[in-house]
Amino acid sequence: MKWRLPAIRSASSVSLLVLLALILWRAGIEEKVPADPSLPAAAVSGDPAAAFEKLRENAGKRSLSKDEQREWVVMARQRAAMLAELARTRPAVAMARLMSREQLAALPDAVRRECEQPWSAVGDFMLRWETTEGPDGTIDCHHRHLVRSGGGVLEAFGPHLREARSPRSGEFLQGHRIGDILLLDDVSDPRLADGGGTGGGGPAEAPTMDNDINALFIRVDFSDFPGEASSISKAALEATLATVATRINQYSYGAASLASTVSTTLYRMPATGASYATAGNNDGIRDAARALAAADFTLTNYDVVAVYFPSLSGVSGSKITYGGLAGVGYGDHWINGANSIEVILHEFGHNYGLFHANFWNPEKDLGGARYDDPAFSSLEYGDIFDRMGGGSESAGYFSTYATSRLGWLPSDKVLVPSADGTFRIHRFDTPAATSQNTLALRVPMGDGVHYWVGFRKAYGAPSNLSNAAYVVAEGLYANRPNLIDMTPNSNPSPISDRDDCGLPVGSVFNDSAAGVRFETMATGGAAGSEWIDVNVRFTPRIEIVESVVEADEDAGLARLTLRRYFGSAEAASVSYATANGSATAGSDYLTLSGAVNWPAGDLSDKVIAIPIRPDNLNEGVETFTVSLSSPVAAVISPGRGSATVEILDPGRRFAGFDPD
Repeated sequence: MKWRLPAIRSASSVSLLVLLALILWRAGIEEKVPADPSLPAAAVSGDPAAAFEKLRENAGKRSLSKDEQREWVVMARQRAAMLAELARTRPAVAMARLMSREQLAALPDAVRRECEQPWSAVGDFMLRWETTEGPDGTIDCHHRHLVRSGGGVLEAFGPHLREARSPRSGEFLQGHRIGDILLLDDVSDPRLADGGGTGGGGPAEAPTMDNDINALFIRVDFSDFPGEASSISKAALEATLATVATRINQYSYGAASLASTVSTTLYRMPATGASYATAGNNDGIRDAARALAAADFTLTNYDVVAVYFPSLSGVSGSKITYGGLAGVGYGDHWINGANSIEVILHEFGHNYGLFHANFWNPEKDLGGARYDDPAFSSLEYGDIFDRMGGGSESAGYFSTYATSRLGWLPSDKVLVPSADGTFRIHRFDTPAATSQNTLALRVPMGDGVHYWVGFRKAYGAPSNLSNAAYVVAEGLYANRPNLIDMTPNSNPSPISDRDDCGLPVGSVFNDSAAGVRFETMATGGAAGSEWIDVNVRFTPRIEIVESVVEADEDAGLARLTLRRYFGSAEAASVSYATANGSATAGSDYLTLSGAVNWPAGDLSDKVIAIPIRPDNLNEGVETFTVSLSSPVAAVISPGRGSATVEILDPGRRFAGFDPD
């Protein structure tokens, strides 16, 4: 795209011209200002920021003519469109190119209205998942974040939203509005977090579905996709929903139910399917369908109100290409012509509050697979055995991690090992599973990660799960269980390597960093109540209890607590050492290094005391670190091997509090 700047009509227009040049420059558009003898050299030196600052301070001001204003408004609109596209595709770049409040304030009103606007509100932060089913039955999902505030809903983007974030209600949000989207900052309001200021207690978790869902499915068609042949018959949809209801009851061990009502009327939508499709107007479909059905149904009587409409995926330029779309933890639900048990069951999983079931794949060697966030090794939708991943509707019971989150798996069926032992785990993928004892182990791996060890029996070849422990990780990637390959590199094909991910009888998986060893010992049990025995052994762990320690200069010492756990049969030790941050050894604190020892049988905490050197300077918060190394007869707990010491000036009690 070529850009043409308006001609300079007088020297008094210079400040506005250079300001617009800065705007275009911040949008990533290299613009050459026409040479003009009335412009200072800085204005044509290739440094528009410096020119802007100089001319903004010194140039005269006058009103724009109508012609000038129209030209500037057009360019501001073009820039806003480009900035919005950056927000969708490269939000960090878009953030860097936003104008400051001062720069916005210097623009004429008509131009400023076309630019990004600072925005803040308390609203509901929502998450939707779009599910697409391919011709071969494979399923892909993409997330969308939305903000509901003041009666409107806007799609939200931001560098921190490249991965799906949990929905929340009553959240303080801020950023910039660019046309019909939001570019959000990664901030939270401390007044909401600590319950002050707004009378609140913090933003509430997003509403979740009750176990027993009452759903209304509104059938609609369009003038360009008319009739049941394009949409679906009442009987066909009812048959699909009956199977979905059965699966929900089975997956939940009888704790949850789905009651569905399908509209008898096939409602004609007020606009064409093509118009909704090319605009990607999902909310328009929902709102119009609800308005039509409101004459026949009391919509507030339903937990989920779904719209089933003819497939719009084939419309030229369609932005509605998913099979299903649902809100996480709330009652919006769309089906784009996909009369699929798998898709609808998956969308109800989102309604209940579940994210996807992923696969932990550091090699990222599954060709063609989509990784939702390139910074992580979590393959979205990658657990091929879970219906929130790629599992079948008949065997794809949600993982024990997921059913525990939903309250479907009773807490007394989950065992958290605190010492070495062999544990019997009964299969969880059967409706009567909760009549058995332990259905899962939740093994602490350190740094907030837990391995959920279970037994899936329903899958046969090519998987090895009928004779193996099935393991998913909690805490590797936000809100998603990640299938762990317990027999890594057992097959040269990445696909086959995932198929045999279970830990079969007689096999060992050893995580040396976490200090945890798993061995599957035996399987047995009658049909429907099969079990697997898994031995878990821990290497003793040592950690620094505090991640951050605040020390007043006048206190003289910074104290850190070291803890040993998971066994004390042998003597153990660990080395430690300090290292500079913004604080300097010798002038702010004394360098310290050494070893901490535990004799056999000793599990008591140990304390490292580091001398702090006071001074008469007001230096603010200064920091140094303490790190552990070289453990003997132990491992350093992942993520807990270092701590930061914050040295505070006298009277400053918290790093975040600066007295006047």
